[in-house]
Amino acid sequence: MTPRSHLLAPALGLVLTLLAGSASARKPAKVVKGPVFDRQAAASALASVDLHKCKATNVRAGQGHVTITFEPTGAAGKVVVDGGDYKGTPVAKCITAQYKRAQVPAFTGASVSVGKSFKLE
Repeated sequence: MTPRSHLLAPALGLVLTLLAGSASARKPAKVVKGPVFDRQAAASALASVDLHKCKATNVRAGQGHVTITFEPTGAAGKVVVDGGDYKGTPVAKCITAQYKRAQVPAFTGASVSVGKSFKLE
């Protein structure tokens, strides 16, 4: 043992203790789990959308498809009529507005897009 080794041993012990303490202080963050997207609630909300308001007297009956993107808040965000007889028509704006009213329970994670076929009679 050197004359100074008795000073180094306690200092080394202190350094190791500090390192061990800081490692335990850096535990990985807990993964917060919340409710997942409820597909049944989405199907129910979309099935209850009333498109009769979009049927003007001069609009013929038809069908189409819409894609609704639900935000984690549960609100319908982006809504697009992406297929069928009304795509790109003024009636599509009405259809979009009606589906935009759909609401699901809030969920964790990223936005979720859901497709829905519809008929306008």
